[in-house]
Amino acid sequence: MTEVNNQEQRKKGLSQWGLAWQRFKRNKVALIGMVMVGSIVFLAIFAPFISPYDPDRRWFVEGLARTPPSSEHLFGVDKIGRDVFSNIIYGARNALFVGLVSTMITLIIAVPVGALAGYIGGRFDELVMRLADAFIIFPSYLLILLSIKVFSVLVMGFSVSAIAVIIGFFGWPGIARLVRGQIRMLKNSDFVEGAKCIGASRMRIIFRHLLPGVIPLIMTTSMTAIAGRIMMLVSITFLGFGDPTVQDWGAMINLGREGLLTSWWESLFAGLALFYTTLGFNLTADGMSDALKPRLVR
Repeated sequence: MTEVNNQEQRKKGLSQWGLAWQRFKRNKVALIGMVMVGSIVFLAIFAPFISPYDPDRRWFVEGLARTPPSSEHLFGVDKIGRDVFSNIIYGARNALFVGLVSTMITLIIAVPVGALAGYIGGRFDELVMRLADAFIIFPSYLLILLSIKVFSVLVMGFSVSAIAVIIGFFGWPGIARLVRGQIRMLKNSDFVEGAKCIGASRMRIIFRHLLPGVIPLIMTTSMTAIAGRIMMLVSITFLGFGDPTVQDWGAMINLGREGLLTSWWESLFAGLALFYTTLGFNLTADGMSDALKPRLVR
């Protein structure tokens, strides 16, 4: 299989990443997932131009509170008089912000820690793994909720950025373990021994020779992590740990749950937006995993 891949690479003059992109493009489901993610990113970036109304505008004066979908309000109006479609578009901004920022924070913590633990081993590895176990043993979701509550009390307010930082901080153990496992598999390779022979430092071996081989794993894991973080944000705000004035899918679902049978549009479209976004990220992650699998094995 490796020889076939090498022959294919030489024939097309492509790098490993080029071959991975070619394999990804042949996966129709993965392409659909990428389009889905791209559409959500597009909505988030161009929300002020796409949204038909100001998301904070109240339609009480016009008597349109809790009215069903119509030509003027495609997704209807919620019980506090806001246009649902406009709020879903702006809610995509908060969802992507928390998903991306929290995942970046997790990677900043997990990748170096996992790489150092996997390469150094010994007592340092044992210490890192026991610390990771401590984070995993305690219910991280409850710790996140508690941290958000404490933060809101201390600073007398709520911040989407704070939620992103807190989620990112508590999410490092899983990715750190994955990186550690990959580094332990690669650290006895011939190219590492060669780097040692020419006098390469420990940090150079880790960050110059070993981590590039873990990048495909990090990429695919990050895509699924973003979807998970968005789900976590929605569940947090659904429980009321957030600012009701901020456009958020979880708060919208919570707001419409009392009238779910009579005013179904208040929660349904926010739930569909969540489903669409997380499905897109997961389909893209599956396609990336399939496309990069030869590189991961190598």
